[in-house]
Formats: sequence, structure tokens, C-alpha cells
Amino acid sequence: MASRKTDPPRRILVLTRDRGSVQAVAPVAASLIRDGVAVTLAAPSLVHDVFGEVGISPATVAGTDVATDGPRMAALFAHVGPSLLLAGSSPARRAPPSTPEQFAILEARRRGLPSMAILDYWGMYREGFGW
Repeated sequence: MASRKTDPPRRILVLTRDRGSVQAVAPVAASLIRDGVAVTLAAPSLVHDVFGEVGISPATVAGTDVATDGPRMAALFAHVGPSLLLAGSSPARRAPPSTPEQFAILEARRRGLPSMAILDYWGMYREGFGW
């Protein structure tokens, strides 16, 4: 049976918080960009250098230092207009939702958008996704 090529999402929001998550997500983002997919990158300025390691200009990465609650995340989604969320998997430091990724997943769900996360650590699944 022949495979059918599907159209890529119109815009992917790639969002992550910590260095380990960025190291896992950045190569995927770089590959999507090379394939011509519209990607918006969002991460704290503290980890922008990691994107440079895979050929993405850190200047193109939006800061998410303030997008750590529902209303701010909703504003980010309204500004970007993604059709898919690709998130990192930074661990929660308090009861979820507390990470930018968790708020982004909730916002994607609220908007009826698909989301997926790339795991960079083999553990803490309940803290990251069991809410």
C-alpha cells in the first residue's frame, strides 16, 4: 500500500525550559526548520545558546521567562497561532501545573491542538505528566 504524504502543521510552537530539555528538543527543531516547517522557538534566555549548537540562531528564540502561568501562556499561543505544540519535559518544582511545558500542554488541550513532548530523562513521569 502506498503511503500518503500529509501536509506539515502550519506552525509548530517548540517550547522548553531547562538545558536538558533544550538539548533533546533543539535537534528536532533544527530538522523541522531545514525541512521548511514554520517553527516558533520559546525558551528562557539562560538556555538560548543550546540552539546555536545545532545551527539555530539564538536571536530567533523567544523568551518564556514570563510564560509560566495560564494567562501568559494563552497570550503566547494567541501571538504565535500554532497548529501543534512540541514541548520539552522539564521536571515540576512544585505541584503541577508549574512548568512552562505543563501550562503549554494545558493551553494546547484547551484550544484542541495536538501536543507532544520529548523526554530527556528516564524518570519522574508522574511529576511531569501525571496530572
